[in-house]
Amino acid sequence: MEIITSNKGCENLCYNGYMYVLKHFGKSKITWRCSKRSSFKCIGELYTNIQKEDPVLKSDHNHFGDSEKVDVEKALCIMKEQ
Repeated sequence: MEIITSNKGCENLCYNGYMYVLKHFGKSKITWRCSKRSSFKCIGELYTNIQKEDPVLKSDHNHFGDSEKVDVEKALCIMKEQ
């Protein structure tokens, strides 16, 4: 699990070949939704605690994960920071 920053400055969570965007920040947990929600109508969601640790899958994805694309996004994020 890794947190990266998007082009717009938002946090994205990378986990098991999927990317998630922040949906809701609650008192005891954070809800993340699949970044492919609009393009694939994916209902994949994930919970983490407030410290952004201990991910728990809430609902499954309707598409396969792409760990290579996630690796590319991580590399782009590192290059942008430099």
